[in-house]
Amino acid sequence: MGIAGAMFLVLAAAVALAAFVGWLISRYDIVFTVPVDGSVEIDQPVSIALEVPIEMLLTETEIDLSQLELPLDTDIFVAGMVELDTIIPIATDVTTSLGISVPIKANVPIKANVPIRQNLHVRERLALDIEHVHIPVKTKVPVQVSFALRQSFRISTKIEVPIRLRSLLPSLRSRSAPREPETPGRDSA
Repeated sequence: MGIAGAMFLVLAAAVALAAFVGWLISRYDIVFTVPVDGSVEIDQPVSIALEVPIEMLLTETEIDLSQLELPLDTDIFVAGMVELDTIIPIATDVTTSLGISVPIKANVPIKANVPIRQNLHVRERLALDIEHVHIPVKTKVPVQVSFALRQSFRISTKIEVPIRLRSLLPSLRSRSAPREPETPGRDSA
């Protein structure tokens, strides 16, 4: 075998090796685990808007009701009968037509039913004396907060970085050996 034969064998071996490497690359992906250790500085204004749910039972221990007053300023329609049973004392002097003054003293009894049908205006402040109170509160309170976040965070973790060799070396994939048929569920990229 001469130089030409040796060169042919080297060329054939190189083509076979390239085909094998292309086939190997097209079948496998590499995943590198990269350690990350460092710090991140954050200097950022932060705005938060949310609704805070509040559900509680208020009692007399949470609320001071000692000064609780109810203002009234209204008209109340009154329809009814008022029973009068009273004595009216009369003490006066009456002058007669002859000019004589006569003293009169008497107790006049009055018994009557007086009908009342009218509006009665009431303007008053009623002081309420409440000993025990239970007020359920169930509401949402809107809260809006803005603040400047200036903080340094330390990060120490490991990140997996997948590398698809077949997408990085398309020239080797085109020269590789014939591929096996794809199985369902396998990535065909």
